[in-house]
Amino acid sequence: MKGLSLIVGLAVALVLHILFGWMWGVAGSFVSGFISDKRPGTNGALTLMGAWGVLIGWNMAIAPAENMNMMDTMANLLGGMPGFVIPVATLLVADLLGLVAGSLGASIKPKRAA
Repeated sequence: MKGLSLIVGLAVALVLHILFGWMWGVAGSFVSGFISDKRPGTNGALTLMGAWGVLIGWNMAIAPAENMNMMDTMANLLGGMPGFVIPVATLLVADLLGLVAGSLGASIKPKRAA
């Protein structure tokens, strides 16, 4: 079921992110945590990191020069750090948001009677 929860969560995160914005992509992690049987927080984190990673990769493939310029500008605004830190920091934020959303999704799931 882990693979299914990751695939469904990734699809939901990508669709909502593209249609409504980044803040709605977190719902994919929520769904992944809700339908997973084990490690919902990890599934949520992997879901959102995967979705944001796909979108970062897509943007880098479509417009590499513009993205590098944006990353360098952001890195300079944040204290002159290297440009590659920006996507890494973005994925770390996705990891934390996904962990919380996946855990929240699992916490509202009805418990099975033993």
